[in-house]
Amino acid sequence: MKTLEQEFHNPSAAYRGKPFWAWNGKLEEQELLRQIDVLHEMGFGGFFMHSRTGLQTEYLGEDWFRLTDACIKRAQELGMEPWIYDEDRWPSGCAGGLVTKEPPFRRKYLTLTLNEAADSSEPPLAVFAARIDGLSLSPGYRSFDRLQPGETKLVFRVHTMQPQSVYNGFTDSDRLSLAATERFLDVTHRQYAARCTEFSSIRGVFTDEPHRGMVFSDFSDPGGRSRGRTICRRRLRRPMASRCCRVCRSCFCFCAGSRFQG
Repeated sequence: MKTLEQEFHNPSAAYRGKPFWAWNGKLEEQELLRQIDVLHEMGFGGFFMHSRTGLQTEYLGEDWFRLTDACIKRAQELGMEPWIYDEDRWPSGCAGGLVTKEPPFRRKYLTLTLNEAADSSEPPLAVFAARIDGLSLSPGYRSFDRLQPGETKLVFRVHTMQPQSVYNGFTDSDRLSLAATERFLDVTHRQYAARCTEFSSIRGVFTDEPHRGMVFSDFSDPGGRSRGRTICRRRLRRPMASRCCRVCRSCFCFCAGSRFQG
């Protein structure tokens, strides 16, 4: 076993840098192996196989897993650490649209309408009455029955995110949904376990930025602007804000991590 001083002067693979290795074209085995050799010559200790914009090989298809196996074998031959990245681009959760082909698993967001007419065709999530003072509700809010003088009617509705090209024509996933997270594990982590013959040699998984998304936006404005904003929890107080915030505490990270380890 190396001493600390020896490890510092000539680090083993575990302590060397490992780049995000962008797979962003038509993947060819000999070219991938050549690039691994170059990474090894440069002194890297491993790599993260990372699907990026431009990928022409089917993500999580037969060639994908065949080439992943080939790269893992070459890493083993060179004493490097192979890691996988669990998404097509980012953030983790939709598997490049394979999860969100199914509408129930698509990300949701809220809209807030003021003084909406009562004959809307879509049932609201919640309706409140409040006196609005700038960005604050003064002195508070109440469940709506009818408006009192000076009050405004606040109508909240749940909407589904619109498809976007970054998700291959689908949407981001609903990370507050246990069923959506299980589906992601089924089509990603469990597929690696079932279809990679070298699965046991994978050093680990990089899960990238899973989050619930903006509460009041789907980020689908073609001009790049958010169609809403997250309302400050302090201004809404309980129960309107905390009802959502209680559910948002690392639901996805805990679920994905614990199930993959098990």
